[in-house]
Order: sequence, then structure tokens, then C-alpha cells
Amino acid sequence: MALESMTGYSRSDGILKLGVPEQTWRWTWELRSVNSKGFDLRSKLPPGRQSLEILAKKEIMTQITRGSITAHLIRKEDLTEKKVVINEQFLEQLCDTHQRLKKAGIVAETAPVLDRLLLVPGAVAVEREQELNSDENQILDNAILESLRDALSALISARKKEGTQLSNILEKQISELLELCGKARVLANTNRHQISETLEEQIGLISKMKVTLSEERLEQELALLLTKLDVTEEVDRLSIHLDSCMQLLKAGRAVGRRLDFICQELNREANTLCSKSSDKGLTSIGIDLKVGIEKFREQIQNIQ
Repeated sequence: MALESMTGYSRSDGILKLGVPEQTWRWTWELRSVNSKGFDLRSKLPPGRQSLEILAKKEIMTQITRGSITAHLIRKEDLTEKKVVINEQFLEQLCDTHQRLKKAGIVAETAPVLDRLLLVPGAVAVEREQELNSDENQILDNAILESLRDALSALISARKKEGTQLSNILEKQISELLELCGKARVLANTNRHQISETLEEQIGLISKMKVTLSEERLEQELALLLTKLDVTEEVDRLSIHLDSCMQLLKAGRAVGRRLDFICQELNREANTLCSKSSDKGLTSIGIDLKVGIEKFREQIQNIQ
């Protein structure tokens, strides 16, 4: 199953002829998706179609579980198909009013110009659409929802396409982090032997001094110091977490939250490695791990 990004864009156009007399309905769905911690939907529908909001949300939620989604339904009206109505009675009243004002000497003698009269609000109107009956409205709603499904399918395809690109980037980052873990393991094993030898030398010096410490107590202190300085466990846990990340990427789909949680564990182990390390080279690797983990964390914020 392909990994899915949270960012994408799609649109779908629709057209339907309905009613008596026949009317042409045209519309466009625009869907936008961006990153979000959860699921958030903002819809914008034209007057008369607000009842579709709940149905549209249900359709989108069946396909998308994470991301901030904007769904915009745009009604496209073709004014060339509409009849323009001139309010002749209103124009006559305007002309009569002009004549009265002219006789009173309030306005000039020039006759009113038609194109200016037509600009007066109320002089010209576009004929209102014939209202659809309940069956026709249902047919229109179904056609609009079918168009939404087309837009949703295109949006998911766009999110999957970007998800594939993100997956390649993340897999490369995981491989680089695993490579750093390998280097850290080699250094940790080398340092462990060196630390053990140094501590044994120190214990030898202590034993030559007249200090009353039992052999058992010295062994306990040695084991405790080795545990505090040894980072093998941290490196092992880092490798295990990174392997889990790789498996999740290959599984695909909605893995963003789980990857984000594992990232927190990766950061914790890298911080512990740096704090326990007494070797300059190992500390440097620890810092590189922290930087790489942060880059990895930034990328997974884009994943559903």
C-alpha cells in the first residue's frame, strides 16, 4: 500500500441539464489538502447547496483520515442562457419624473439617455431560474456528489504521488542513520574494552594501597561504571527503532502518527548516547544522529 502525503490539490467539473424549461447547471469542485495534526475540513458551498455539506464531509472522511482539507463547490452560471428583463414601467416612471423636474427648472433641458437609464438599479434584471422540484434537486445533488468523488480520487492520487517521493527520501535518511549507528557500535565496542582496561588498572592501583575494599565491592563498582559509560544498548535501540520505521514505510498508508512517536524515542536514545559518551568521535556521531533524526522528523510531518 502506497504511502500518502497530506498535501495535494484537485478539481473536477460537472454539468447537468434539468427542469422545465430546461436549465443547464455547471459546477466545479476544488479540493486542497495541507498538513495537520488531525483531520479538519472546511467547506464552502453556494446558496441552495448547503445541505450537501454533511454528505460531502462523509465522502471525504471515508478516504482521508488526516490533513486540513478545503472543499470548495463553485457554481458556474452562463448568463448567455438567461433572459434579460427590462422593467419598462420603472423606466416610464423615471422619464415622467425627469419631465416634471425639467418643467420645474431643476434639471437641464436635455432628454434622458437610454444607456444611462439602464444603469439605474432596478431598470434591468436577469430572469430568475425556475425552482427545481424535490426529485430534480435530488438528481442534481447526486450528480454533484459524484463529481466530488472524482475530485477526491484525483486528490488521493496526488497525495500518493507525493507520498512515494517522500518515502524514497525517508528511506534514504533511515539508511544514513543506520550507517551512523554502525559506526557508533564499532566505536562503542572499542571504547568498552579501553574503559574496562583503564578501570582494571585503577583497581590494581587501589588494591596496592592500604584501602579496605572487598573484591566483591570493587567488581560491583566496575560493573556500575561500565554500565554508565557503555552506549551499546542505546545504539541497539536506535537500530531497532530505525528498522521499525523502515517497516512502517513499506507498509504504507496512515503511519504518520506512529512514525512521529518513534522519532521521540530516537531523540531520547541519541541524547542519552551523547550524555554517556566520553569519546570525542562517539559524541560527534551522536550529534550527527540528532541532526539526522530532526531532519527525518520534519519530513514525516507531511505524512498521513
